[in-house]
This record gives sequence, C-alpha cells and structure tokens, in this order.
Amino acid sequence: MKYLILLLAVTILACDKLSELKINSNETYNLNTSCGEIQFNASLFITTNLLVNQNIQGAGITLNLDSLKLSIVPNSSNEVIATYFTNDKGKIKDKVIQINEPQRIGLTIKLRKDLIPGTSIIVLPCSYISCQQIPLIKDTIKIKL
Repeated sequence: MKYLILLLAVTILACDKLSELKINSNETYNLNTSCGEIQFNASLFITTNLLVNQNIQGAGITLNLDSLKLSIVPNSSNEVIATYFTNDKGKIKDKVIQINEPQRIGLTIKLRKDLIPGTSIIVLPCSYISCQQIPLIKDTIKIKL
C-alpha cells in the first residue's frame, strides 16, 4: 500500500505543467498592420521552457529570426536559446521567413532553472517582425513569468 501511495505521489509531481503567461498584462498581444494581424500568446512549460505562439493572418510579413532582441529582468546572465517551429513543418532552420498566407509560428526559449518568480522577459524594439520592410516592434513587450 505504501508503494502505491509513493507511486501516486511521484506520478503527480512528475506531471508536466503548462502555465499561461501575460504579455503586457494581457492574455494576448496583438500587432495590427497594413499587412495583417499578428497575435501572440505565451505559456511556461515546466519552469524552463517559454513557449510563444505567433498566429499570423496576412501577407507581406517578414520574420527576421536573428533580429529578435530579448532581455531578462532582473538582470541575469541567462543565455537565451531560441528555437522556432511550425506545426506542419517542424523546426525552422531559415533565418528569414516570408509570410504570404495565414501561419502559426512557435518560439521556444530555453530558460535556466534558477530564474526567480516574477522575472520578466523583455522583447526590445527590433526588426524581428516587419511589414513591407518597416519594423513592427517599436515598444518593449513584457512577458511576466
């Protein structure tokens, strides 16, 4: 009986936990442009993987994957390891993606385990997403862990 209770406790503790996160204090963050709409939502998987879904509705949108600028607050020496993927093609290896039809792009950011609760991931103004060669991220975007 005690082994059954122990097995049950280990099983419950080992469950993967997905927590929805706020982006600029909202459930979702929207960028509306002449090229279309981009909707972001974020979640934390286990405590070390930040998942950001980018639902893109439009055409003429460019993602420059090397241009994403992130900062971790409070300041951390955390190295950011980002992986991009699509549901239908898997991991993305290209550095520049042209969007000409609705698409969902996922971004996984591997975080260190020692980040304290309340840490924020800040997306700095950059040319990561552009519409007709005009950068769309002009203000900081805050994702609170």
